Formats: sequence, C-alpha cells, structure tokens
Amino acid sequence: MPAEGPRRDIRTRVLEFFAFEPGEARPALLLTLYLLLAVASMIALKAASKALYLAPDRFHPRSLPYVYVVTAVAVSFVVSIYIKLAARLRQDQLLINTQLFFASNLVFFWWLLRMRPKWAAAGLIVWTGMYAVILVSQVWTLANHIFTTRQARRLFSIISSGGILGCALGGQFSSLMTRRVGAQNLLLVYVPFLLACAVIVGYLWRSTQHPETASSSKSKQAAGPSNLAESVRAIRGSRYLSLIALLVFVSAVVGVLVDFQFTYIVKHAVPDPDKMTAFLSDFYSYMAVLSFLMHVILSSRVMRMFGLNFAIFILPVAMLFGSTVLVLSAGLLAGVLIKGFDQGFRHSIDRSATELLYVPLPARLRQQAKSFIDMVAARWADGVGGLLLIPLAGHDLLNLTMQQLAWVNVALVVPWLGVAWKLRREYVNTLRSSIERKDISAEALLMEMATSSPTESIAATLASSDDRAVETGLGLLQYGEASLASAQLGSLLMHMSPAIRRKALAIVAAKGVPDCAPQVSVFLFLESDVDSLWKALDYVERYDPEENYVKLKDLLDAPHAVLRGTAAARLLGRADSPDRAKAHEVFHAFIASALQDQPAYRQPAAEVLGLAPSDLDCQAALADLLRDPDPVVVRAAASSAGRARQQSLVAPLLGLLADRRFRSEARRALAAFGPEVLPQLQRALLDPQFSVRARRELPRVFAMIGGQEAAASLAASLTLADLDLQRQILRALSRIRLRDPQVRLDGGRINPLTEKELRNYYKYLGILQVVPANGTSASIAFLRRALAEQLGRKLEVIFRLIGLLYPPKDIFDAYYGISSGRRDLRANALEFLDSMLLNPVRQMLLPVIEDRSPDRVLEYGRALFGFVLPTYRQALGELLAESDPWLQSCAAHAAADQGLAELEPLLEPLAGSDEPLLAETVRAARQRFRSAAAKS
Repeated sequence: MPAEGPRRDIRTRVLEFFAFEPGEARPALLLTLYLLLAVASMIALKAASKALYLAPDRFHPRSLPYVYVVTAVAVSFVVSIYIKLAARLRQDQLLINTQLFFASNLVFFWWLLRMRPKWAAAGLIVWTGMYAVILVSQVWTLANHIFTTRQARRLFSIISSGGILGCALGGQFSSLMTRRVGAQNLLLVYVPFLLACAVIVGYLWRSTQHPETASSSKSKQAAGPSNLAESVRAIRGSRYLSLIALLVFVSAVVGVLVDFQFTYIVKHAVPDPDKMTAFLSDFYSYMAVLSFLMHVILSSRVMRMFGLNFAIFILPVAMLFGSTVLVLSAGLLAGVLIKGFDQGFRHSIDRSATELLYVPLPARLRQQAKSFIDMVAARWADGVGGLLLIPLAGHDLLNLTMQQLAWVNVALVVPWLGVAWKLRREYVNTLRSSIERKDISAEALLMEMATSSPTESIAATLASSDDRAVETGLGLLQYGEASLASAQLGSLLMHMSPAIRRKALAIVAAKGVPDCAPQVSVFLFLESDVDSLWKALDYVERYDPEENYVKLKDLLDAPHAVLRGTAAARLLGRADSPDRAKAHEVFHAFIASALQDQPAYRQPAAEVLGLAPSDLDCQAALADLLRDPDPVVVRAAASSAGRARQQSLVAPLLGLLADRRFRSEARRALAAFGPEVLPQLQRALLDPQFSVRARRELPRVFAMIGGQEAAASLAASLTLADLDLQRQILRALSRIRLRDPQVRLDGGRINPLTEKELRNYYKYLGILQVVPANGTSASIAFLRRALAEQLGRKLEVIFRLIGLLYPPKDIFDAYYGISSGRRDLRANALEFLDSMLLNPVRQMLLPVIEDRSPDRVLEYGRALFGFVLPTYRQALGELLAESDPWLQSCAAHAAADQGLAELEPLLEPLAGSDEPLLAETVRAARQRFRSAAAKS
C-alpha cells in the first residue's frame, strides 16, 4: 500500500510528459501499436519483394519504373472497389475485413513463389505497393475517427512514433528472420501481425464510440462520395482538398524518384538478394531508431508549440538538402542519407502534419477524400514518377546518372514548398468554415415564409373580414413579391383600421405599386400619423407628378391641422416653390397652436419638426418639446432632434439617456448627428460628474455612429474604473468591428488589457479552488457560484478584447464553438485559435479553454505569472480588495457568516460605497461581527 502513492505519482508524470489527457492514453497507445505492426510488416515486405524482384535470374533495376506505372494502374482499380465498399460497410468492418484479406494474400504469394514462376515476384512487388498504401492509411483513418482536431495536434506525433518504431523493430526482426528462413518465407512471418491489427481495430471501435458519433453514424454513412468518380468531383470542388491532393501527389513523385535512386545505388553495392534484404532491413531499422529518438525529443514538442505551420515544411526541406548532397556524390552514403530523410520524416512528423490537414473536414467527406488521395492520388504519383523515370533513367533514352537525376528532385521540391505554403492559409480557412455560425435573421425567415406562401393564399387573407388575418397577410406581402393587383392593395388604403391602412401604404410606397394615387389621395384625409402622411405625399409626388388627384398647395387649406402642417413642411423643403410663404405661415401657426392651446397636436408637431428644414425659427420648439410632461411627445421630439441635428439639442438629449423611458430614442438621435458629435460624447463619457446611468448608455451611441474615430475614442476609455461601463465600452467596440472589420485599434493598448484579464482569470480560478467545495454554509456555495459566473464573464471579456485585434466574426465564432458543448466544434475552434493567435496571448489563453483540469490550468498560471494559491482567508481578503462590488459583497457576506473577525478591518473602507448593495452588505456584516464580539 505505501508504494501506491509514488506509483500513481510516477504514472501521472508520465502521462503529463506525453501530454495525455484522461481517457486518451489507451487509444493513443493502441493506435501506436497498430501503426507499428502495419509499418513493420510493410518495411519487411518492401525489402523482401524488392530483393526477390531484383534477383539475378529475374529483373534489372532499370525496369522498376514500369513497376511503378503498373502499381498505379492496379491501385486505381483496387481503390475504386475499396471506396464503394467504404460507402456500404461500417468503418471497423471495412478495416478488419481488409486486414484478413491481406493476411490470406500473404499465404497465397508464399505458395505462388514456391512454384517459382518469374511473374510471381513482379506480382508481389505490385501487391506490396497496394498493401503499403492501404494498410498504413487505415491506421490514420481510424485515428481521425477517434480523435478531434485538438487531440490530433497533441497525439498524432505520438502515434506516428509507432511508424518509426515499426521501421526500426520491423527492420531488425526482418533482418534476423531473413537470415534464418529466407526472403520468401518471410511472408508467412507477418500473417500474425495482420491478425493482431484486426483485433486492435475491433477493440478501439467498441471502446471509443462517442455519443455524437453513434447518434449520427447512419446519416454519415449516407453522406459523401460513394465511388471513385464522386471522390474526384468532391476533391475538384474544394480548393483545400485539391491542395492536399497536390501536396501528397508531389511528395509521392519525389518519394518514387528517391526510392529508385536509393534502390539503384544499393543494388550495385549489394547484389546478392538475401544480403540485400538483410542490408535494407538493417538500414530501415537503424534509420528508424535515429528517427525515433529525434521524434520523441522534438516532434511532439514541435507539433504542440508550432503546429502545422512549421511541421508541413520539414520533409520537403529535408528532401532539398538530401538531393543537394546526391548532386555532389552518388555513393552509398548519399543514397542512405536521402532515403533516410525520406523514410524517417515521411512516416513520422510529415505524416502527423498531413493527417492533421484532414481532421477539420466532415467525417464522411474526410474518409472518402482521404481514401482517394492516400491510395489513388499517391499511387498515380507513383505512376507519374515511373513515367518520368522511363525516359530519364531507362536503357534506351537519356539514361541519366543518379547525380543528374537528383536535379529533377530539386525541381520538384520547389513547387512542393509552394503548395505547403498555400495549405497553411487554407487550413486556417477550413477551420474557420468548420466553426462558422450560419445565423438566420428574422427578416430572412419572413422572406422565406412569404416566398413559400402561394399568391392566391395571400390574396384570400387580404380579403378576410378578420383584421388580424389581413395584417398577417400584409406582413407576408411586405417581405415577398407585391404581385397582387393594385386595386386590392388600393382598397386597403381606405380600410377602417389605421394599422391596416398604414401597413398597406408602407407596401405600396416601398415596392412602388402603381395606379394607387386615387386611393392615396383618400388616405391623406383619413390619416393623422405624420410618418404615414409623409410617405403618402412622397408617393403622390412620384406617381402623380401632374397632381391629377391632389395638389400639395391645396392641402394647406385642408380641414385637418396635422395634414396642413405636414403639407406645409414638405412645401418648405422646396426652395423654388411659389407657395413657400403661405406654407411658412401655416407651419408656424400649427407649431404655435400645438405649444399653446392644442396639447393633442404636440406629438405630431414634434414629429413634423424633424421633417421640416432645420433652419426654421420654430425649430427652437424642439428644446421645449424635449421637456414635455408627456413621454410620447418627448420620444417624438427626440427622434426629430436627430433629424434636425442642431448642436443646441445635444445637451438635452444627453440628459435623456439617464431616463430609461427615453434612452432608446435619445441614443438614435445622438447617433444621427454623426462623427461631429463625438467630442461632446467623449467629454460626457469621461466626466465623473455626469450621470452614471447616462454614461453607461454612451458606448452604444459610439457603436451606432461607428467608424475609426468612434472606435479610437472608445478604446481610449477602456481603463475607466466603472466595471459596467468598461463592459459596455467593450461591447460597443465589438459591434463597431463586426460592422466594419477595417477599423483598426492599437495593439499596444489592447494587448496589455487582454493579458491583465487573463491574469485575473487565473487569479479567480485559484481563489475558486481554495473556497471549500463541500461546505455546509450557504454563503460559501453562493461565493463559489459568484466566482464561477465571474470566470464566465472574464472569458467573454477576453474574447471581446481579442476580437478587437483579430477578425471579430472569426473570434466570436470560435468563442461560440468553445462554449457550444460539441466535442468536434470545440476542438476545431481551439485549433483555429492556436493557428491564428500570437504569443503571449496564445500561450496564456489556450490552457484556460482547453479541456484541462483546474489543477493543470493553475500549473500554467504558476509557470506564466509565478502565481501561488492563497489560503481561504487570504482569498477572501483579496476579493474584498477587488473593484467588483458584487464579489466584494459576496466575500463580505461569507466572512461575516463564518465569523472571520480578522477580516473586519477590511470592511471599513467599503462602508461608504456608492453601490447600495455593497454598502448594505458591509453594514450587515459589521453588525454581525459586533454582535459576535459582544456575546463573547
């Protein structure tokens, strides 16, 4: 029993060293073993098939290009069948059946080689090419199914170490067994390896099914390409998949050239088949051991620290270096070096990086595209490589030396690097697409409803005797096509219901329905709403220019005062009108009567002042109407003040922001002034004497104005002490950036604020950890809840700050993905942020949002900030010294509830707080302390 603790501690340290999270170690290690067995058998069979093919009584090395071409054709045929089977079989069934099929093939070729037909060796080498592609690809297909994008970044480098170990152990084992049983009998040795792979697949499939995978397996089975042609179309239709296919293709072509160069060099250095098999096995083994050591030390750290952006370039750069060496010397050492680079990196870090490219794709598309790219495109590349080698290195044509052929390697590596560079950006774009929210606006929904409703149905609704049904029909017509007869809409302009009349006019005016001028002229005398009258007059002006039905000057003598005032305001806007003097007289009389003896006209008067020219003397009446006792009048006056844009009205509008009845209209009115009002808004925002309620409304005004100047003014105010005001400023900046991503903010101002919020997040998490989780006190439970809510608010603030410097929609989509609770979406969002953000924010944020335990997150806090966990009493003291009144109130309540008298002195400075809740909580807490002291 005493050894259990240290043993558990050692196990924990090992898991942390390899970056395993709970539940990841077993599937990752089993996949590593799976890849080890697959690669070990592949290495052995490649060595044996080449040795048997190149035996003195069989084929010459310069015939290998033809083998590559035949292999490409054969793979295309086999994989077309494989893709069809993949569309019909569950993934585990496909993998297990394939492995059993390959095991039977090994027995068949062993028997065939005993018969000694010359073509059997050629068939074996072609079959080995298909075997190598399909078996290794299946390991990564299963890994992509089990792990998310985020897990893949950490674990794929560990899994790929199985490939390196497979090269090392498989090479040594094959070398040993070849010396004992010969190259031909080696085929039977690897049958148990395939059977073990089948067992691993069955266990992993049963033990790692996730809820979202199980529930959607049927739908995934039906989606995606189901044959070779559909796979090709899917890849051609996606820039991202096309680039992956091109990357794999160019890489495979270079691999074929390197393999030919290496085999040619080795054949001339070691001609005996058994010795060649042993040499190749030893070579693969020793190179794999070296690669494994480098992989364990560097690869997983490279993937975790730099990710795909760096790892995807390692193999092409290594090939460029190896080819350069081969240009200088074609000896065995140069061949070993370039093949060693290819063998070591291709099956380790390059494979991890390539597999990571597939993870953000939808499951079914990923499986089908990956099957085609890895199995068909790569083998077509082998064929292209073979076709290149036939004229370049064949007997009858150019017959280049290996040094000359190395220049072809260099020429191919350059576009390889270019494709890798483009894929870096497309990888981020694909992650962005995978986390993007497809929001549907209410307007879009209404438009869909309108277009899906038959015209006859809408027409019947408009003819209904039920006013509510008619309003519903008009609402649909508003967002659909106004194809109904103008007579039907025109009749509604004279409806008894004001709401129906106004809706009908809005549709007629907005959609330009013709031939409604007679009904609109009647509408003018039925209506008293200024906005509707204005729209009606606008319609008459556009569609009845000859004024056959109503003359604007005649309306100055209309029986209704509101109609006279509205017509006068419209005539006053025409500088060349001969009736302008009379219109001026009518308008002034209407405003004067509203202010003096006709209170019922004050609202229409306030509305019509916003439509009249702003230079009229009577516009001064707006200031009086903004102080009217009737809230309806004040709202109308505020709206008109925004249209008039008189500087004298800014101060009263600022005052209205403090009154919740008028703040909406006041905000819109101030925003209507545009950028010219920003200096006044800035002064009010920074003025501590100005109403706190009004100041908290001002950021929304800045957001409504928008633009670079408004954003810069708000960003300069982010350090204000009022936390609620800070949050409002941050939300406003987010709205500005979402509406106009071209707005730029100073990173030197934003980054320190982001880092400060992240430090606070770690601090609050540490405090939450020391607050007792199982305490019986209600105050402790309340405090824990308050801290948890504070952590949620802090995370939102952090993402809003990040969104000020990065594309805001992408950042908010990532935040949504992290908060969604969906495993795949969360992982893609994390990977997207990891690929986009820069340090130090990246290294501070990722531990917070990854699926890590609080203890692991706090370890990062200690490493980043030297953070030390406080005691519970120290934590309460820190909260009482905070600037957040809510947390201060919770801490004061908890301290008093548990009788922590040593904290009482910290309450005294808070007794005079301006926040009523905090002041009352502190008063009650101090009273409890005094009562407890009196009793003792």
